[in-house]
Amino acid sequence: MKVLVTGTDGYIGTVLAPTLMERGHVVVGLDTGFYREGWLYNHGMLPRPLCINKDIRQLQSEPLNGFDAVVRTVLHGSVFCTLAVGRHLLERKAPGSIVSVVTTYAWTGTGFALPSACAKAGVLAMTRSLAVEWGDAGIRLNAIAPGPIPTEGAWSRLIAFPEAEKNTLERIPLGRFGTPEELANLAFALHPEL
Repeated sequence: MKVLVTGTDGYIGTVLAPTLMERGHVVVGLDTGFYREGWLYNHGMLPRPLCINKDIRQLQSEPLNGFDAVVRTVLHGSVFCTLAVGRHLLERKAPGSIVSVVTTYAWTGTGFALPSACAKAGVLAMTRSLAVEWGDAGIRLNAIAPGPIPTEGAWSRLIAFPEAEKNTLERIPLGRFGTPEELANLAFALHPEL
């Protein structure tokens, strides 16, 4: 099966994509190129996925900064990719499934992460709206909202000091952070055919 994985340049994508390839799927990776260029995992053990790298910064004329950078990367990138995949499926009258990764604070809000909270809430609204719109065509849309998962990109901004990490852990019933592997397993649970 061919699987499109967006955000493949981020830490979670670098776990999800190789897991899919290990299971025998052809992975098409799509990323904005915002964090860094290229695929930095695989360690030569698996074939390199087909990678489309589009730098989201090319979509505007002014320099990226804070709020705008996050919203353009997370929300706009998710909308553009989801609409492109949806149109592809609709034109072919083919069933399909799209899984978006949001965050628990898309519902609750959180301090010091306004751009991310706004962008992820937008992705959640898109997922709900398109699930209703495309459901009759056999296209399923789901959103996964994990709790905190330490990743290279987000962690330094969201958990900037040891006290913040301690406070966050105290609010998690399991008393630990999630892992990218657990998130990948959740995506697989939604799609047993993978």
